[in-house]
Amino acid sequence: MDVTKKYGMIQPGSSDTMAMRAVFIIDPKATVRCILYYPSSTGRNFDEIKRIMLAIQKADAEGIARRLPTGSRATM
Repeated sequence: MDVTKKYGMIQPGSSDTMAMRAVFIIDPKATVRCILYYPSSTGRNFDEIKRIMLAIQKADAEGIARRLPTGSRATM
């Protein structure tokens, strides 16, 4: 249970032994790139996990992602 406590996977108000489900996407440099949390009653969506992983890889390979300056808003 040490890992679940360190990563905040215990839902408030629930049993200390029942962790919520989570997916951690960690790159080869050991940087956590994405965390998906969801209730234990919900199944994983592997298509969504794959989509996120492909998007991260594409952004890294092509430099297409960028950070917005503080205070700016993204436009659709």
